[in-house]
Amino acid sequence: MADTTGSAPQDEPRDEDAQTPETAQGASEQSADTSSAASTAGTAEGATASSAPAGDDGADAGADAATGETGETAADETSPDAEESGESSREDKLLDELQRLAAEYKNYRQRTEAQRERDHALAVGDAAKRLFPVFDDLDRAEQAGDLAEGSAFATIASKLRGVGEGLGLERFGAKGEPFDPNLHEAVLQQHSPDVHELVIGEVVQPGYRIGDTLLRAAKVVVLAPAE
Repeated sequence: MADTTGSAPQDEPRDEDAQTPETAQGASEQSADTSSAASTAGTAEGATASSAPAGDDGADAGADAATGETGETAADETSPDAEESGESSREDKLLDELQRLAAEYKNYRQRTEAQRERDHALAVGDAAKRLFPVFDDLDRAEQAGDLAEGSAFATIASKLRGVGEGLGLERFGAKGEPFDPNLHEAVLQQHSPDVHELVIGEVVQPGYRIGDTLLRAAKVVVLAPAE
């Protein structure tokens, strides 16, 4: 007779723990939906994270572009004035330089002309000085009455004096002229009640000059006012 008490009866699976095919399929679909939602959320967060810096960079780039355009506009607006001011300054400098050069050239010409006239007067004076002894002899002969009008000596004397005048030689020093120490050499001084200043009382030897160049001072006797 078989022993039926030695083996424990096996428990039958409970209805709540058992999964039916429909339940397993629902759980699988729920898990798939959860994974899809998580993936979508992750993608959205990544897009948001990547779009935020891009937005900042775009804003900065836009600001830089606006600033650059503003700077270029300001430069374009001020550039003509700056160029005009620079051109005006250069023109003023060139004008000042030209005026300075013109003044220097004018002064140079004046100095050169004055020096040329002095050199010419000295050169002519050196030649004319050789005639002074002849002129002095003619003066003495005239005072002695040896140069009567119409005589041969008078004609020769006139021609010689004409040569001196042609050279620009000027004779000075005459009785009654005011005494000038720059032109006259006083060989003697006398007092006279008839004068109120120093005047020439007698010409011992006439003076000669060419222009402003003195060749020989006149030797004279000076009359001074009486004390």
